[in-house]
Amino acid sequence: MKKKEAIYAGLTGTSVMTAFSYGMSVTMKENYKEPKLLGLLMKRLSSQQQNKNIVLAGWPLHYALGCVWSGIYTLLLDQFRMRPSFKPALFFGLFSGTTGVLIWKEIFRLHPDPPSLPYKRFYVQLFAAHILFALAVSGTYALLDNRSTQRGK
Repeated sequence: MKKKEAIYAGLTGTSVMTAFSYGMSVTMKENYKEPKLLGLLMKRLSSQQQNKNIVLAGWPLHYALGCVWSGIYTLLLDQFRMRPSFKPALFFGLFSGTTGVLIWKEIFRLHPDPPSLPYKRFYVQLFAAHILFALAVSGTYALLDNRSTQRGK
């Protein structure tokens, strides 16, 4: 896979994940919005806490991390000589979900002023969001691969 494909897939997967988290936030009446949480964490570390734009920095960070994870998925597919499909996407979702939960737990543990959240529920939805992310990334790769294969005929 090419870098451009990893970016497209990362943007798509991150958008699906974020939409799910926003939907869960509305449903559960809690803040499970990863970009806003990232921005809040950065704002609380900043000496310029009055600057409301700091919170917006969570968005590009969230999408950049999604593209990095998409690239990792690409490397794993290449390493194991696999094509994007449901089974590898599910395994990657389980892996990235577990890793994501561990990373967020550590961030909240180390942060001097973490937000007040129902952490267990946040982690459950985060895990599910990562599975959706991986499925969307894999689906995007499959579509892009199919389009390039059709052009090559």
